[in-house]
Amino acid sequence: MLQDNDVVSLKHGIPAQESAPLPGVEAVDLNAGAIGAIVAVYDTGTSEPEYEVEFVRDDGSTLALITVKESAIERVEG
Repeated sequence: MLQDNDVVSLKHGIPAQESAPLPGVEAVDLNAGAIGAIVAVYDTGTSEPEYEVEFVRDDGSTLALITVKESAIERVEG
């Protein structure tokens, strides 16, 4: 199971309409391989937890904050 602050990457792209943008943050498409950090872990009571992941731009500003299932992401080792 992944944990808060783990760095992860998307296994597949997520279109903008599936992301929940923050106020003042434009919805964007997230491409496979996008890097983000887990900011919350949700125990869904199923075998697959969900994670709130913040994706950021190179300058550190928030690109998207979305909830994804564990099967959509993988830990970035390093």
